[in-house]
Amino acid sequence: AVVSTQSTGGREGAISLWKDGRRLKTTKVESTGFCSFDIADNDRHCYVGLDERAKICCLDIDTFETIRTILPSDSNKRGLCWSLKAKENLLYLGFESGDLVVFDTRLHTRQLLDLKLHNEIITAMDVRGDQVITASPDNTIKVTSIVGVPRTNEEIPAPSDTSCPVQGQTLHTIPMKCQGTSRVAVREDNRLLAASGWDGGLRLFSRKKYNFLALVPAHDPEAICDMTLDNNHVICSGRDKKISFWTFY
Repeated sequence: AVVSTQSTGGREGAISLWKDGRRLKTTKVESTGFCSFDIADNDRHCYVGLDERAKICCLDIDTFETIRTILPSDSNKRGLCWSLKAKENLLYLGFESGDLVVFDTRLHTRQLLDLKLHNEIITAMDVRGDQVITASPDNTIKVTSIVGVPRTNEEIPAPSDTSCPVQGQTLHTIPMKCQGTSRVAVREDNRLLAASGWDGGLRLFSRKKYNFLALVPAHDPEAICDMTLDNNHVICSGRDKKISFWTFY
């Protein structure tokens, strides 16, 4: 198995795996770049949102073969999966409809939660502990707590058990002054939230009370496509064909 894998994805649907700066392999999926993907399950699987409505594909990292497909309930009403995060056996999916759907991928794939969070597309998502941070062109970032998730295999209900104790509650709603957010990320120490806007601005918030801290004009308007937050450093890339590096104290 591939260990400590980095991954990149292109608009043409190509997903590449890297290690130590060397490309290991590339595959192409039915995605035009609007859908997200994530490496999970101890670098054994890659979950990819497909162009076909609401469908998620799970790929084996070693072979890039499809292991299974995941389809949420009422899939014909969701649209594409624009945001996807895999954390600790849970798969978080953000859809065009503004819905957040959570699956447990252990033993059997089970839908745990279905929440209407936004009025428009969930364009960005990050997960920290039991909290999910989502963003949308409806000019909001929302922080939602997910509780009641089974933590051990023994706690996972059988497929025939339709009851589910998992619940979600929105804790904070952060108003945004830009018409859309491409990425949100929480720093590892859990003290800083960064959001890259469609207007090219990089916004920083405290995680304690979500107070606004700073606005950095990182790129040209409608420029920021991706953003990575690492300790005190932020890396942004945009449609202006530039990559910017920022340090915060």
